[in-house]
Amino acid sequence: MKNWLFYACLLLWLCNGLDAQTIKGIVVDHDNKEPLIGANVFLKSDFSKGCQTDLDGNFSLTVSSLSDTLLITYIGYSDLWLPIKEDMTDAPVKIKLKAAATTISTVTVSAKKLVSREFAVESINKLDIYLNPSAKADALLAVQSLPSVTNSDEAANISLRGSPPSETGIFLNNVPLNDVVRFDQANGIGQFSIFNTNLIETVNVFPSNPPLEFGHATSGVVALYTDDELPERLTGVSLNLVGLGVYRSQQLGKQTAMVAYGNLNTHHGLVGLNRSSLENLNSLQTIDGGIYAIHRFGPSTVLKVFNFSLFEKYQYKSRFPGYSGLYRQKKDRNLSIVNFSHRYKKFQWQVNQGFNFSQASYSIGVLDVSSKTADYHASATASYLGNSTTLKAGVSYDMYKVQLGGVFPLYEYAFGEDHPSGTFDTLQRVNSPEVFVYGKKNLNDYWTVGAGFRWHPGLGSLPAYESVQANIAYQPKKGHQFILSVGEYEKFRLPRSGEDAVIRQHSRQLSIDYRWQKSRWGGNLAFYGKQNKQGTIDNPIYGAEFFISYEGTNLSGSFSVASIQSTFQTEELEYPTAYDMDYYIRAMLKYRFNGGLEISGVYRLREGRYYQPVIGAQARPFLNVYEPIYASLEEGERLPAYQLLDMSVSRLFATSFGTLITYVNVNNVFDQRNIRYFTYNEDYTQPVEEYFNRRVVFFGVVLQF
Repeated sequence: MKNWLFYACLLLWLCNGLDAQTIKGIVVDHDNKEPLIGANVFLKSDFSKGCQTDLDGNFSLTVSSLSDTLLITYIGYSDLWLPIKEDMTDAPVKIKLKAAATTISTVTVSAKKLVSREFAVESINKLDIYLNPSAKADALLAVQSLPSVTNSDEAANISLRGSPPSETGIFLNNVPLNDVVRFDQANGIGQFSIFNTNLIETVNVFPSNPPLEFGHATSGVVALYTDDELPERLTGVSLNLVGLGVYRSQQLGKQTAMVAYGNLNTHHGLVGLNRSSLENLNSLQTIDGGIYAIHRFGPSTVLKVFNFSLFEKYQYKSRFPGYSGLYRQKKDRNLSIVNFSHRYKKFQWQVNQGFNFSQASYSIGVLDVSSKTADYHASATASYLGNSTTLKAGVSYDMYKVQLGGVFPLYEYAFGEDHPSGTFDTLQRVNSPEVFVYGKKNLNDYWTVGAGFRWHPGLGSLPAYESVQANIAYQPKKGHQFILSVGEYEKFRLPRSGEDAVIRQHSRQLSIDYRWQKSRWGGNLAFYGKQNKQGTIDNPIYGAEFFISYEGTNLSGSFSVASIQSTFQTEELEYPTAYDMDYYIRAMLKYRFNGGLEISGVYRLREGRYYQPVIGAQARPFLNVYEPIYASLEEGERLPAYQLLDMSVSRLFATSFGTLITYVNVNNVFDQRNIRYFTYNEDYTQPVEEYFNRRVVFFGVVLQF
């Protein structure tokens, strides 16, 4: 304990007092010239560096380079990008913000991409990702702080409003992705996302009734976008407990820029400092890198190319009744995305293409599985962006292919290397062409309506199907908005480990959202119902959520509570799913001190997951093991309540050679033993608790210049 406290203090106060330049000024309302209290002022090159205006609207921001741009934001006002000039350090600068046309939608850069932006319930920018103490600078983990996310585990896969992650569509620059997590298991569940936050400009989350300008989603969409603007010249080097990362952005002329990054990670430092908490992690090695290029043919035409490669492997100790061994995973993957967009007056055309390939192996005991997946996407869309009417139509083609093979145990309770096994080898391929149209109409200053239709004509083994939806947004006065959405959605899911067929997913949904913003306060209230169906199993879902937030000059925080009823139903049975919870509470608190020091914390409390307990066991002499006897599905029990407190301390330093960021994160501060599941001794007479992550201390430094 003393060691990590010493290192934390050393990191936070390192390099204090080095030379820097200071910009001072005041932020006021453009029309009435009144000072704006608590406005945010950040650097474009480093969103984690910034300040807020005081009670008189004044601010003071230390910068290390004058070749940068200020971003000024305030609730209810349009964001302002202000290039830094040399004379800004000589005298205070006066910044005027204009009131936004609508105070509800927080979509900025992505507004030109999304026809359905009025119906977005949540939007997250790069700053939100970096400053979230539970996100670990990961875009998908930052999404999990939203009240609409109902994950019952600590994985990066996103469950929205009681639906499983397989029904959530993940998109990068309008290209659907089926494999977005690192350190995944054979079931596709992973711990982190593949996205580099430096490249992400904004994340839009539609927790229910996903707009039909997106396909391949039935119960929600997470849409990530990179910036359309040419990035500033920047070099970044990060060093932390798991390894080293480098980042470089460079303009190649007036119209072209390129970003390159790479990371090398190992387990040695992380496990060395957290040996008791990570005793089951045997090894971890990853190498990843990406290249992002953007070229502007003109002010209305842009080409973006992105390529990402990842090589990872890890081992951790797993226990089963009568058997303990190492779970081994190895995976290589490559992802390429190309986007072309052109706008002429009120018309916009987009062409998107994506290709994703991966090969992986998973093994423990007698289980030894390998997989190869390939996804291809191509789409072309045309949009009309009128003053009151907006239409978007397009055609898309997707090809999904997965090959699974290997050795599996014939009995799920007999996992040892000498137990009976079988082999399998399957290949599934799905071709999915679709056409869609989506439109909206601003009837007046109060009402906006939207509707969409998406059709799959049927190809090969897949029948024809269609998805439809309608949305109504009502804004009775400034700072208040109601959103009513209904829809019916269809998609197909490729098989995973343990499955041998393509699964059809269907969902009917109704949701009502109320959002409000007033000065430093904001919040939303939502009610929703879904009738989901996966194959032959019905999954009705009903829920409600409440969220309130406060953004002060130095202090900010939020509180949310959700309740979800989610069950599986067959002709004979009805029982809760893993996302059925009477309560799910989140609370976040953050305080920023003068001098760049910031402390934040996130607390979570939810009802324990529903599970089937073992009520007995029967000896199987020919296998030399016991076969467990489980309670019936409708007679399951609940695990104890899950609760967790994460804390983060960070400090920013402006030096003569760049910006230095130091941080310390402590996950599960009180080392809460949250039960993940029960395993048992050999004859199932003694349950053994397996836990979610115990307390983990993580720290690092980031130098940007």
